Amino acid sequence: MRKLDDLLAQVRAEWTLGGKTDPAALAAARQRYRLPSGLVAFYEVVGDGGWAIEYESGVQPLERLRPPAFLPPGTKLNWLDFYDVADGNCVGLDMDSVRGDSCTVIDVFHETAGEPGYSMVIALSFTEFLERMLAAGGRNYWLEESFNGYGDAFESSEATSANVGTQDARALNVASSAAQTHGSGSEVLSMTLECMRLLDS
Repeated sequence: MRKLDDLLAQVRAEWTLGGKTDPAALAAARQRYRLPSGLVAFYEVVGDGGWAIEYESGVQPLERLRPPAFLPPGTKLNWLDFYDVADGNCVGLDMDSVRGDSCTVIDVFHETAGEPGYSMVIALSFTEFLERMLAAGGRNYWLEESFNGYGDAFESSEATSANVGTQDARALNVASSAAQTHGSGSEVLSMTLECMRLLDS
């Protein structure tokens, strides 16, 4: 995986950038929401939002950070809309999963938001998500036929959750899903190590 500093430098060179980030506004957002460290670095280094020029998708300005508007009323999901894909949908992250820069990044579709089986995990950290977006030239890489994802955001084991807690269960399920989807190999090893880091954090 490329270093976050390199990714942010590429964003600054290639994307349309928002204005300068107000430190007080960023501090307030961090008080209100649990943000992964990579997203915080984006606001600090790049600015208050930024958009892939050709596709007009990009990181939300601080004032637009909020739970996805189309989640079911009364939901207990602690998701945050942090990336606008410019088609009425968004990319969200599960704030309950945030550990440093690691987090569950989710494709949130307005017609099925909050429904089990329709919320694909498309990255395991903000840095991974940004790297994949840049590699795809701003396109929604998770819609490509070659992308398998990391399972559904709702996948969980009640028995595992009872023994090791919600966050540990989520990490274990991601590793299991990766193994089922990708088989053995370096990609599974990388994802498993990421999940182990979540368990140890």
